[in-house]
Amino acid sequence: MPAIHSMMRDTPEWERAWSIVFNTKFRTKPPGPVDSHEHWEYMGTVKIDGHWIHQFRHRYHPATGQCERINVPCPDPTTIIQLET
Repeated sequence: MPAIHSMMRDTPEWERAWSIVFNTKFRTKPPGPVDSHEHWEYMGTVKIDGHWIHQFRHRYHPATGQCERINVPCPDPTTIIQLET
């Protein structure tokens, strides 16, 4: 089973990554925004092609009416911890 990684909370990297997520714009599909009562979720941090990526998802984004995912590059790997499985 692959190791599970997470970024440390309450760090500048945590704030930076969430800021990118909250400032990402999506094109609204007609008929317009829907209140899905869903929120952005931090899914974890993975290493892809030698680069650490923080992964976020919104199961039903109100602007698009579908699942949306955002990958945020991690410039500071010292903020990543391995979780016990």
